[in-house]
Amino acid sequence: MTDSSVQIRMASPADRDTVTRVFHDAGLDTDATLADGTTYWVMERGGQPVGAIGLEHGEGASLLRGAAVLPEARGGGLGRRLVMSAVEYAQGRGDRAIYMFSKGATGAPSGSSRCRWPS
Repeated sequence: MTDSSVQIRMASPADRDTVTRVFHDAGLDTDATLADGTTYWVMERGGQPVGAIGLEHGEGASLLRGAAVLPEARGGGLGRRLVMSAVEYAQGRGDRAIYMFSKGATGAPSGSSRCRWPS
């Protein structure tokens, strides 16, 4: 589903509260929001924030710091659009992989994944 009223833009320092709120509402850690060495994006529908995603950059790889879509905006493929935007950015900067860690329902670490693409 394509929603032309949805825009994804790179977050600026002025977006810190927005990214923090979206992540908090999704139960994600917000300690490193917009820290040095990171890139974040805000997804807006009709000018209102509905999602956010962030990458922490390393040499040749990035770590997914978080990805969230607000509950009222879920179910339309917006999360996939956020993730694909971050993957395209990582590829463009020359990353060979993106890593992510997940938490279980109790907040305890439950696993990790790596997304790689051919060189």
